[in-house]
Amino acid sequence: MSWASSGNAATQRGQAQQAHGDGYFRNQQEAGRGLMGQSTYVAPNGATVALPHGWQPNTTQVYQGNTYHVDASGQYHVLTGNGWWVPVTPQR
Repeated sequence: MSWASSGNAATQRGQAQQAHGDGYFRNQQEAGRGLMGQSTYVAPNGATVALPHGWQPNTTQVYQGNTYHVDASGQYHVLTGNGWWVPVTPQR
């Protein structure tokens, strides 16, 4: 094994450890939101927002300056500036 490949292995190990730590941190944040009655939702453009997960179907809510609607199946949607309802889905 050369010094270069040894250095690459150490770099890759460091990156993997960082990715693991970042994932753990995100999971802990989401668990905390869950305790507060919220979940992270993702819009099609990749934007994320923490929303209460207890909204009832067939209701419309104004929350933090945006309008949301929960349809009959429980799917959340956000009203965009151009008047379109865009689905937001729970982050996995």
